Amino acid sequence: MKALVIDLTHGGILISEKLVKLGFQVYAYDIYNTLTEKNRDKLVKNNIKLLDELNEFEVNKNSKNYIISPIHCPIKKEDLDFDNCEFLNFHEINSLILNKWNLWRKENKKTFIEITGVKGKTSTAFLIKSILSQNNNLLFLSSLGSYYIKKDEEILFKKNISINPTSLIDIICTSKHENLDEYNYILTECSLGVSKLNDISVLTNIIDNYPIANNTKTASTAKKQVFNSNNIIIEYETLNKYYPDEFDKFKDKINSFSLKSKSTVYVEKIDYDINNTSISIRYANLKTIDNQHINGVLKLNTFAPGEYNVLNILAAVTVCLTLNIDKKTIINGINNYNKIPGRTNKKIVENSTILEEINPGLNVKSIQKSIEMVEKLDNYTIIIGGKYGITCEEINEDELVEYLKEKTDNLEIILTDELGKSIHDKINQNINYYEDYNKILKTLIEKDKNILFIYRSNYSDIKKR
Repeated sequence: MKALVIDLTHGGILISEKLVKLGFQVYAYDIYNTLTEKNRDKLVKNNIKLLDELNEFEVNKNSKNYIISPIHCPIKKEDLDFDNCEFLNFHEINSLILNKWNLWRKENKKTFIEITGVKGKTSTAFLIKSILSQNNNLLFLSSLGSYYIKKDEEILFKKNISINPTSLIDIICTSKHENLDEYNYILTECSLGVSKLNDISVLTNIIDNYPIANNTKTASTAKKQVFNSNNIIIEYETLNKYYPDEFDKFKDKINSFSLKSKSTVYVEKIDYDINNTSISIRYANLKTIDNQHINGVLKLNTFAPGEYNVLNILAAVTVCLTLNIDKKTIINGINNYNKIPGRTNKKIVENSTILEEINPGLNVKSIQKSIEMVEKLDNYTIIIGGKYGITCEEINEDELVEYLKEKTDNLEIILTDELGKSIHDKINQNINYYEDYNKILKTLIEKDKNILFIYRSNYSDIKKR
């Protein structure tokens, strides 16, 4: 069997190496020219042939051939003149590479939950982790790291990792190597879709249907893979807007959640508070993983100052109800949830309350949602800034400029760093700019100001400064 792996930047090196071990004759094409000499030598030593041009790949007419690329790859099937080939994306190849492990997993009743979405993946994953880890062992993969979690102990495999599809291969191989097979759940987040291996797939939202693959596809196209699962959990509004056909086709497999609509899991009543939000959640005819149908009410008092915080909680609650986790365990898990670095955090510094939104995936809509948390409160100053080139999804400056123009009369807004400088040059409004956010933070704290700090960066990077 032959395989051509396109893209050695987003996990193709690991895929190539695993296919060699499965007996494939592997060819690789470095579409983005990011391959280091060290990795080049590593691939050559593994008998992987590197191609300078895609047309150098010769199809074996007497056996099966695979063309493997990420779902966001700009090269389409129609661009390649290859017969007798099966095209798979990086999510789909996991089924082949991890086939033996998946059979073992099913035999040993280890439940696999996979989370994708435009926003809220990491927060939702950590909320579910907080609930499940009370009584279970977990393999856990998020953008902040991969872990084996056993009651009060956490064994770190890797920190600040990618959540591309091949990271699943990495954590499974690591856990087997460490002989850590006592886990009950595998809980992972994944970018741009999910594999076909999971028991439960979660789509948090499509808050922004951004383009991928040189504008030939969109985020909603990639994330449509969630419907391959036997148990689908999805935001109701996302389901209605982007997947009306799937809504009808897979309705028996779907548990939806919503802040505003009567879906499977929805909010009956909510009282927002910057410190402690009260939420009454109702669920109706929710199908569990063991084919029961349950109904009930669940009441929470927790830190959730904005709509998207509540949506993350709803996603996590829906997952755990689908797993038939009892209400007391769900409530305890959310109440004991330790807020994670780089998502909504609250700090008290001297006489100032500081709300932090430090996240590499910040876009215009998430900035708007953050500002909504405080715009009706007194004494809040909003700092907006950050870096570029952190994620594939960049920020729409023109849209942000128009939004901020509407807010400058009623809110005190300060801009900082690369993003802030670029916005400041465009906005033509009386908004202050400071290159160093640390200085303005110090000044505002000295004045007893409350602060909403919205910053586009990896949290680990900002802590180094």
